[in-house]
Parts: sequence; structure tokens; C-alpha cells
Amino acid sequence: DTLPEIASEKAGIIKTHVPVVIGEFHEETFPVFIQKANSVSSDLYLAEENVKVDVLVQQVDYIECNVSFLNQLIYPNLILGLTGNYQIKNVSTVIQAIEILRKYGTEISEESIYEGLKKVQQNTGFAGRWQVIQKDPLIVFDCAHNSAGLEVLFKQVKDLTFNKLHIITGAVNDKDISANLNAFPQDAIYYFCKPNIPRGLAAEELREKALELNLLGKSYVSVEDAMQNAIPNLHLDDLLLICGSIFVVAEALLHIEMITNKR
Repeated sequence: DTLPEIASEKAGIIKTHVPVVIGEFHEETFPVFIQKANSVSSDLYLAEENVKVDVLVQQVDYIECNVSFLNQLIYPNLILGLTGNYQIKNVSTVIQAIEILRKYGTEISEESIYEGLKKVQQNTGFAGRWQVIQKDPLIVFDCAHNSAGLEVLFKQVKDLTFNKLHIITGAVNDKDISANLNAFPQDAIYYFCKPNIPRGLAAEELREKALELNLLGKSYVSVEDAMQNAIPNLHLDDLLLICGSIFVVAEALLHIEMITNKR
């Protein structure tokens, strides 16, 4: 129930004499990781302390950056295939891990690093994280499903230029719905739906909870139904965001052909 307790569980993966990489410093959790690493004689590396990422160009589906390690530019003009703002932090952790692997004798070519980070989606099938489905109108899938992730998501949305914001969202009934809804913007048109799983929260119940926070929209019996109603309402300069639940995004991806076909 606390961050240190969660960190203690996470630290269970730390093994004797195996290097440990922590992405970013958090004063409540970092001491837990240090204590565990020291207890099993493992070196610990803080990525954000050693790796610096300078963004050169950032567009909705494209990030180009310079990456420095220990204050030395080692990867100029690196292109990230995953373009959510949080991926800028994630790439620091990746680069730190790569440099440790190289230190211990693993051969990873520079070309592999450039190509690997550029083509994560193609190489792995990784989906649903700031995934741009089409541009005119702009449609983005993101499976942020807790308040922290949603806050980061909507901060990035604010940096975009669009006319109207349409949001398809749903939830499961064991999440802190109120905390999540607090992260959603009021100036959007909502399409509330129920993911097709036993834990799915009824769309009308979600709509009523959202209404208490002045989030206005209609409820739909399924993700597909919400999509069928949202898409005809889009103008070329609008943004449709599908978010709030991994299960909602997964179902939406199943209907991706319906989205990408010209209306």
C-alpha cells in the first residue's frame, strides 16, 4: 500500500552480483533499491544521472534526439519509434542498460541500437502506447490506465494542435475510477464504453461518475459501438484519443480496419 513496500517487491528481482539499473530517482523508493543491491553485492546504476537525452525534433509520431553518456555525446540524431513523452525517460534506461552490457562484453553494434530504437513496433509488435493510427483526422491509442500515466498522457495532448478532442474510454471495476477521471480534461466529447471482460465497469456507471467531474458524453454498450459513433463525428482537424484501459485499447485495435478505412 506504500511506494517503499511496492519497491521492496520490485527489488525481489535483484540478483547477487548482477548489475541493477534504476531509471529515475525517487526519494521514497531509491533507498530500498540501494539497500537490496548492497545486500547482494550488486552494482546499482541510476540512468538519469548518467544518460542525458536532448530532444531535437518532436512531432506526434516522431522524436529525434541526441543521447549523451557520462557527458559524452554517443548517439547523435537518434530516432525513437515510440513517441510518447515518457519514452524519452525510458530511452535513458535503455541506453544505460546497453552500456553496462557492453562493459561486460556483450557485443551490440551502433547500427543495432539505432535500428532497434527506431523500429520497436515493427520488431516486437509492441502496441497501444501513444500509437498514432492515422493523422487526418488524428487518432491516437494509449493504454494509460492509472492517474499518473493519464496525467502524462494529457500533458502531451495539450501540446498538440487540434479543434475538438474526442475521447473513447472505459474502465474495470477494481480500479480507482475517481482518481483516474480526475486526470481527464473537461473540454472533450466523451464516449464511455464497457470493455468486454468480466471485470468491465458498466458504461453508464462510468458516465455517471464522470458527470460528477463535468466530463460530458454518452455511454455505449461496447468499444466497437463507441467507435462506430465517434468516428462519423470527426472532422479533419479533430483528435480522437482512445485511452483509460488496456482492455479498451486492445479491443479498439481489433477494429483498426474500421478506423483506417476512408469514411
